[in-house]
Amino acid sequence: NDTICSPNSYSFNGQSYNSTGTYTATLINSVGCDSVITLFLVVQNCEFSIGTRLYIQGLYRSTSGRMVPLLYNLGRSIDSSAVDTVRLTLWNPLDLATPVFTKIAILKTDGRAFVQLPDSLRGRSFFVSVNHRNSMPIWSAVPIVWNDSTQYNFTGSILSAYSNGFNSPMKLLPDGTFGLYSGDYNQDGFINVLDLNTVWLSNFGASGSSYILSDITGDGITNLLDLDMTWLNTFGSISAARP
Repeated sequence: NDTICSPNSYSFNGQSYNSTGTYTATLINSVGCDSVITLFLVVQNCEFSIGTRLYIQGLYRSTSGRMVPLLYNLGRSIDSSAVDTVRLTLWNPLDLATPVFTKIAILKTDGRAFVQLPDSLRGRSFFVSVNHRNSMPIWSAVPIVWNDSTQYNFTGSILSAYSNGFNSPMKLLPDGTFGLYSGDYNQDGFINVLDLNTVWLSNFGASGSSYILSDITGDGITNLLDLDMTWLNTFGSISAARP
């Protein structure tokens, strides 16, 4: 009896097997007696958990050291710590043209976001990038070896994020931690007048609680707070940085 993780294979009697099943081999000894060996093989889709920790400028509250549970407040999640969705992507440092793995994760109020990786990626080294729907994307400063429960923390140091040398890759928050710049509504890697136009052309000043792209402060509406934060971020000529 044995269990392996896909896509690995199991070597048995000179053959390789990668499917769950029962396999037999008949062996003959020197005097002609035979023995039958039976293999009961189970092939599983094994996964392991990894994560990142990050804050988003507009959703972060330095008074509590946590983010606004936007998805919960808008009734889109029953998890009282659910902030928003983010996309975690792993990249091979020797081939940055095509991602190795990408998956949507739920960002929690403490900044943590977890995804399950296939077992074939265990122990391998990758850059990680994080994308949020109206924030500037970030990349890890260096490749990371990913194993069970590996977490990459973007919140404690500006050096944790990859820098292009022209602007700070993350926003310094009031309590000394770091977060993703808010305001990149069109996800082009810049915060500029095009993003300001998104705020103006949205339902500006509308009341109610809505999950809208131009709401970067997490209060359910687009107002002067969203406009002001976006406007201030345009002054830094902020652009996304990646290896």
